Amino acid sequence: MHVDKQLVADLANLNTRVGRYVLEHLDADTGRTPPSSPDADQDLGMQLVRAGLSVLERADEQRRAAISAAEQTTPQQRPV
Repeated sequence: MHVDKQLVADLANLNTRVGRYVLEHLDADTGRTPPSSPDADQDLGMQLVRAGLSVLERADEQRRAAISAAEQTTPQQRPV
């Protein structure tokens, strides 16, 4: 599915960004770099929220598809 591929690509990019955020945070804790700005933190947080909502939406779609498929099988087709 195209949507699944896009979601995985978005999550991979976000994973890279979170990794950078962690490293930058550690550098800021040691005083090597300034801390990230509140705007940058908020932007990352919102991207994480959107990604989480996308994963939840995908799970709901899969659940609805599974229920629909189960409802369309006749009793003879259902596994014992």
